[in-house]
Amino acid sequence: MIWWRKKQSQDRERSNAPKVVSLPEHITHVYAIGDVHGMKDLATKAEAAIAVDPSFSSDTSLILYLGDLVDRGPDTAFLLDWITVPSKIGANVSAW
Repeated sequence: MIWWRKKQSQDRERSNAPKVVSLPEHITHVYAIGDVHGMKDLATKAEAAIAVDPSFSSDTSLILYLGDLVDRGPDTAFLLDWITVPSKIGANVSAW
């Protein structure tokens, strides 16, 4: 586990960043999808490309959505629903 510490004015240390934890042992591949900006077609095309990767397995792969999931695109509600249910391709999905 990794974290950063920052000195407080009274010489007390306090963690000021999220803790980094290791992945579960069964996860062997991590796929990251970033900045879809509320565009359903970007998210679905990215997951479709992941699904055909020979290394992909719904049991051992993790899909992370990073960056701007919702923004100016027309499909914000769809994307919020999309990431709150199990992936359509059956993988472990997380949005950070």
